[in-house]
Amino acid sequence: MPARNTRAGYQDAFWSSQYSTDPEFFGRVESPFSHWAMRLMKRDGVSSALELGFGYGRDTGYLLASGISVTGVEVSSRGYELAAERFRGVPGVRLHHSDALSFLRSMAGASMDAVYSNLFFNMHFTRAEHRALMLEIERVLSEGGLNLFSARSTNDPWYGKGRQVGPGTFDHSPQGTTMVYFSARLVKGITPPGLKTILLEERTEGEGDFPISVLYVCQKRSAVRGNAVPTPLP
Repeated sequence: MPARNTRAGYQDAFWSSQYSTDPEFFGRVESPFSHWAMRLMKRDGVSSALELGFGYGRDTGYLLASGISVTGVEVSSRGYELAAERFRGVPGVRLHHSDALSFLRSMAGASMDAVYSNLFFNMHFTRAEHRALMLEIERVLSEGGLNLFSARSTNDPWYGKGRQVGPGTFDHSPQGTTMVYFSARLVKGITPPGLKTILLEERTEGEGDFPISVLYVCQKRSAVRGNAVPTPLP
């Protein structure tokens, strides 16, 4: 469980409060990104996926229904509780309450066909933490495995609003949490040599009461491994 005085602890408290107020904060149905990602997973014969930041499980259910076994990690204690209750007794799913980096570091290498995350990377991570997450994703993916993620982009209507607390990072309180906004350059800058970006698209989603601009990214794990680091960003 994340310590309360850390950024992971803050995220736990923020999202747990949101899910306690509205257990279906993002809606009942799976995200638009999940359908985009599923086509790629089906094409590559993915049978197992690690889901980072599953929330209350809206995409988890879609992955399971599509025949993919899911290992999930979620920082929000309330989100974890809601999802654990929803999938109690359902085969093919294992859920964990933890910060994602600690959980990734506990996993065996080359153990997953895919890593999947919807809007997870927008959480308040530093550049160093983004790179560390990507290196661990590279490590846990089997050769040819897919890293599929979406992230709100620098074209999003909320970009630049609130108090800037880091590069491309804005604190939206009291209206929302702190978020990192993505560009193609940022994706390139945090990606290690063993992951190759094969698709990057920008989409507009209309979830909630306002449209958001989102990057959809698919990366493939190559045979390259090692301790090389991604291209540094200023």
